[in-house]
Amino acid sequence: MWWILALIGVLTAIYWLRRRSARGRQVAKLQMAIERRVEERQRSIDGVRKSLDSIDASVRSAIQTLSFSQLVESLQEGKYSAAQALRAYQEKAIAAHEKTNCLTLFIHEAESWAAELDEKAKSSDYKKPPLFGIPVSIKECVNVKGYDQTRGYAQGLGDQAKEDAMIVSHLKALGAVPFVLTNVPQSLLSYACSNPIYGTTGNPYDPTKVPGGSSGGESALIASGGSPLGIGGDVGGSIRIPCHFTGIAGIKPSHIRLSHRGTRGSVPGRPLINASDGPMAADVDTCAFMLRHMWTGDWLFSRDPYVAPVPWREEIYSSERKLIIGYYDDDKWFLPTPALRRAVQEAKEILEKAGHRLIRFDPPDVSAAFSHFVSAVSVDGGTYLLNRLDNDILDDTYKPIVRLYRIPLLVQRALSYLLRPIYPRLATALRCMPRNTAELRLVYERIELYRERFTRQMEQLGLDAIICPVQVMPAVPHDVPMKVFATVSYTGLFNLLDYAAGVVRVTEVSEEDEQALENYPVNDPWDKVVKEASKGAVGLPIAVQCVAPPFREEICLRVMREIETGVRTKTNRKH
Repeated sequence: MWWILALIGVLTAIYWLRRRSARGRQVAKLQMAIERRVEERQRSIDGVRKSLDSIDASVRSAIQTLSFSQLVESLQEGKYSAAQALRAYQEKAIAAHEKTNCLTLFIHEAESWAAELDEKAKSSDYKKPPLFGIPVSIKECVNVKGYDQTRGYAQGLGDQAKEDAMIVSHLKALGAVPFVLTNVPQSLLSYACSNPIYGTTGNPYDPTKVPGGSSGGESALIASGGSPLGIGGDVGGSIRIPCHFTGIAGIKPSHIRLSHRGTRGSVPGRPLINASDGPMAADVDTCAFMLRHMWTGDWLFSRDPYVAPVPWREEIYSSERKLIIGYYDDDKWFLPTPALRRAVQEAKEILEKAGHRLIRFDPPDVSAAFSHFVSAVSVDGGTYLLNRLDNDILDDTYKPIVRLYRIPLLVQRALSYLLRPIYPRLATALRCMPRNTAELRLVYERIELYRERFTRQMEQLGLDAIICPVQVMPAVPHDVPMKVFATVSYTGLFNLLDYAAGVVRVTEVSEEDEQALENYPVNDPWDKVVKEASKGAVGLPIAVQCVAPPFREEICLRVMREIETGVRTKTNRKH
């Protein structure tokens, strides 16, 4: 009998040694691919830097001082060429990258695209499209022909897109020039921004803080002035949280109002939690400008049958009709820190001063909604993600969540009962993952019921829109997001509902907010992490989230714009 046990032991040892050896070969292969890409990125940056002098420095500088509307006007009138605008923003992008590490690769074809536009513009018969010559930055997971969309996985290096994503083709048809790809976190499912290929992207306000994720490279670039307009993607806050952390504007439309063909998401097969691509920019009007032209005409609707043929409605965006707007500053799942709650109150006062009616709104059972969101985002209990990460080089920031994924689901559920008295929210999270398709079906049913409940509550109050916090915290250190993922309840809720949701800067963390943080209640370890991570944030930007039902993006943008106008008026009076 002993020899059978010995044989089993030897075979087990051989299995693990062979597996370890295979893993070592895989890691070595990936590290070589990373080294090649790092060198390629540097060559890409150096090549662009050497080309900058093809446009006079004074011209580049003049273009860089223009607002978005001034840039559009100058390009339309021919004061500046597409090539000149491209060089101006390539220069600014390099400066932003040196500060934040926000870029992956420059799109070298941008130079020929700009030149083609300028050549066409020489003809008197040519009618310039609305985004003529506007440089646009693109989140790395959106397909650009000839470039890989790794999603932060080293194993994705070299897998080049065979064609542009529909949104990239649409931008080019409108005259825009996609010119650079921006960094993302590994797997995309994080509001940090770090991966083993391109490293960690820092916040322009403080490099020790995150710029948000997963569109963190976009937010860092735009907030640094390195791009006038960018494309991000959002499955749980990946446009909105980066915009909040860096003080810019952005919107996640309801998912079937823009095309997602050619955009690579974090986890495939999520029928009820869909990623939404959308614009990110320094201000709301720039976001509206892009969407106005994307939803004018039938270019988009005629090419993607899965996009709802809902045209831009200027009469809604420009309307002076007074709205009924719900507001809340606490979802009863995770209490925001003082600056975040104050931002909602200040936005409320601005909207009331503009003549709108603000009504207290308490979102129904956010604890259950968050549980449904986590279940539906992971779909398979984390199996897909774990398989991807096990075959990759794991980024350090991802390790806490991977440890959680590795715990068998039955053990997770047993732990949830033990933790419920001292760590109730983590206990809820540990019960989220569906074990099989039967449980997943129940999750989908609960999401549909929750959507009905939420929508009915809005209808009963006659609400046109809602304002609420974007997050629980201002920008935090790089290691925090994976330690306290539950703060995405404020954004994930509206992916669950598939509502239009955007963010606009309202204020910044004040000394008074920092002092008030001392009284932030600590009821479990997550609260403690939030309280500590939010310290030392004076001066960091704080945004508010604006929400409207599907296909009411114009209302959402209108509310955002009115808040932004009110903030500017208030700021100008102070000065």
